[in-house]
Amino acid sequence: MSCYILEPKRVRYMSRFINFWSEFYIDPKATIYRDNIGRPLQIINLEPLFRWKFRGSFYHRQTVEDYIRKFNELRELRGLDGFLEQFNAGGPIYRIFFLHCWRPGSYPIFDQHSYRAMQFINKNIIAKKIPGDEERQICIYKKEYIPFIKNIRKKTCFPFKKIDEALYMFGKFLQNFSNLFGNI
Repeated sequence: MSCYILEPKRVRYMSRFINFWSEFYIDPKATIYRDNIGRPLQIINLEPLFRWKFRGSFYHRQTVEDYIRKFNELRELRGLDGFLEQFNAGGPIYRIFFLHCWRPGSYPIFDQHSYRAMQFINKNIIAKKIPGDEERQICIYKKEYIPFIKNIRKKTCFPFKKIDEALYMFGKFLQNFSNLFGNI
C-alpha cells in the first residue's frame, strides 16, 4: 500500500489521497443528492436529501418542515453563526446538514466518519465519535473541520462532495480496521 493512502498529511499527495478514497464511495442513491442539492429550500427538495443523509429512523419530517417554515420567515441570514443560531433544533449533524443544503459550496457535510478521518490526518488519533455536547460539536465543525476541509479544497481544487466522499470512506476504514494501527 502506498504511503499517500494512509499518510495524507503529506500535502503533495492529498490529491491522490482524495482520488483514492473517494473511489471506494459507492452510493446507489447518489442521484438523490445530485438531483436535489443546490435547489430551493422546499420540502420537495429537502425531504429526499434528509432521507438520503439520515436513512431510516433518523429522518424527522417535522424537523425539516420546521426548518423550512422558519427559513421562509427570515428576511436575512448572516453567515454560519447566524444560521446555526436560528436553526437550533434537531441536533448538530442535522443542523449542519441543513446548513450544507443552504450553501453546499460554502459549508461541507460533517459526520463521525469525516471527523475521524480529520483527527487521524491531523493528530494521528482514531476517534470513535465526535466528542462533547451539541455546542462543542458545532464548535469543532466551525473551528476545526471547516478550515481543515477548505484547506484540502484549496490544495486540490476538488469540490466539497468529493472530499467528503474520501473522508467518509477513510473514516469508515479507520473505524472498521483500527486494529491495524496498534496503539495510536
